[in-house]
Amino acid sequence: KPLYPLVIKLSDNDVRIIKETFTNAVAKHDLEMIAKLDEKIVSVTGIKKELSLKSEAFIRIIIKDYNFYTQNM
Repeated sequence: KPLYPLVIKLSDNDVRIIKETFTNAVAKHDLEMIAKLDEKIVSVTGIKKELSLKSEAFIRIIIKDYNFYTQNM
């Protein structure tokens, strides 16, 4: 069950960019880029995430939730 219904505020293009940027940042261990991506997702969607949730885990959930909603529409 998805955690963040507000992911539907993202477009297909947004999520494509998020996936590409996230994959590259993880490969390079670019924690700063991962943190910026997290902040951008929160600002665009208005999602209130748990403070204890690490950025990398949060972004993985966002992608998974988006896929859930778009595949079930």
